[in-house]
This record gives sequence, C-alpha cells and structure tokens, in this order.
Amino acid sequence: MEDLSGLLKKAADDYAAALGELDYRVQEKAFSKGSFFSEARVDGCNQYKTVRDALIDAGTVLLDDEEQGIALAMLKGGAGGMASVLLLAKVEGNEVSLGAYSKEGLIRQHAAKKAVESLKKNLQGTMS
Repeated sequence: MEDLSGLLKKAADDYAAALGELDYRVQEKAFSKGSFFSEARVDGCNQYKTVRDALIDAGTVLLDDEEQGIALAMLKGGAGGMASVLLLAKVEGNEVSLGAYSKEGLIRQHAAKKAVESLKKNLQGTMS
C-alpha cells in the first residue's frame, strides 16, 4: 500500500482543476508547499465511520473506501472559505493518518494545516 503522501499526491493530481491548479497535475514544489500531515487517535467501536462522518460534516466526501480505511474529502478553507482543500484520512485500527493539500499563493494561508487541525478538533469532540 502506498504511503499517505503518495495517496494524497495522486488525489491532488486527479482533482488539480478543482484545486485551482493551472496544469493537469500538481507540481512537486507546490505540493510540498501546500501539504500538511498529522496523526490522530480515535477511540470507539467504529473508528472509520467516526472519521468519515467528521469528513461529511466538514465538506464533500469524494472517496469512501471502508475496506481500505481511506476517506477523501474536498473542503473549503483559507480566508473567507475561498480555498479548496483536499483532505485524506487513512484509518488503521484506532490510529488515523491525516494529510491535506491546498494550493498556496504568494500569501500563505496554511489552509491545509488549518483543515487538518479542525478535523482533529472535531474528532476529539466526538470522543467525549
């Protein structure tokens, strides 16, 4: 199985036009500049559904593969919610790997990082 960065890069290439990329794929430099990765822990009986439901609340789910433990969503982030953010979650047991990508302009808004942190906060709220 590919690592999270590779999966996110492939998804970013597939949705490059929706992310505001001029080319048909995201360039490596832009990907590294606009990406953010983190880990989370989700307790409960069905961790995958908890993560998927949090993604549904946050945006539009583009991929829902419970068998592989992978969910992909398109969210709005950045200043005024104008930046498209692609967020990928990979669930293995109660460990969740999160990766997000958003095209960054001259003034960095850190939309990918904010989207991941917001999702992690929402996931913590579901565990109380």
